[in-house]
Amino acid sequence: MTLRFTVVLLILVCVGVLGMASTITGFAIVEAVNTKLQPGDQLNPIGWSLPKTLRLHNQYRSLYPEGRLLWRQGVLTSAMLFCLLLAGGVLGFPILPIAFFGGIGALLLWFVYFKH
Repeated sequence: MTLRFTVVLLILVCVGVLGMASTITGFAIVEAVNTKLQPGDQLNPIGWSLPKTLRLHNQYRSLYPEGRLLWRQGVLTSAMLFCLLLAGGVLGFPILPIAFFGGIGALLLWFVYFKH
């Protein structure tokens, strides 16, 4: 195995670890919101779509205005995206597709996690 593939493998392990940490943080967000909601209004932690995610984020922001879990999940997901783009760069993918993918990813992360 060459040095390049070893570095990519380590970076992809970081992607996996960051993804697991982000998922655990997401479950903590669901749990925090569900503790404040009536049993009929609680969200199922399984089966996510963008509208359901945005609804969860809006509920979390209204119930916990000073809460840091969304910010933490956004940072973890941003770091995961950065590591994925870094792996693509190390593998020698062209810079334009990497920049395009990174730009679209960063824009989506901004709207989902950081824009209030």
